[in-house]
Amino acid sequence: MLSAEGSSRREKREAATAIYELSKFPENRKRVVRAGAVGELARMAGSGSDRAAEVLALLAKTKEGRAEMGRIEGFVRVLVAVVGSGSRRGAESAVAALRLLSHEDGEIGAEAKTAAELVVSYGLAKVSS
Repeated sequence: MLSAEGSSRREKREAATAIYELSKFPENRKRVVRAGAVGELARMAGSGSDRAAEVLALLAKTKEGRAEMGRIEGFVRVLVAVVGSGSRRGAESAVAALRLLSHEDGEIGAEAKTAAELVVSYGLAKVSS
């Protein structure tokens, strides 16, 4: 659905919206992760899709979602990029995902914690200037 060759930006946005609606229900979040959507959602978020960032924040609420995010190289960098260049809604979703990931053990937790601290520092510096 998300990664179909030749899919237009609009079709991908609509697919992300459908997945977002499904992911509002906690029992569906694991299904979305098992279906392999996390990687494509990360690519979409990195390309400016706020809806994809929102879905990732929902999926980060599950152990399975966080584990899958930890397997994707550069995942935290994608979230940081969304915070820096996305809309307010996308940035809020990326920060929420970073916060949830920062409690994980291992590399993803350490990387997310450092990134979350930098994002907060940047936000405070921006507000005070």
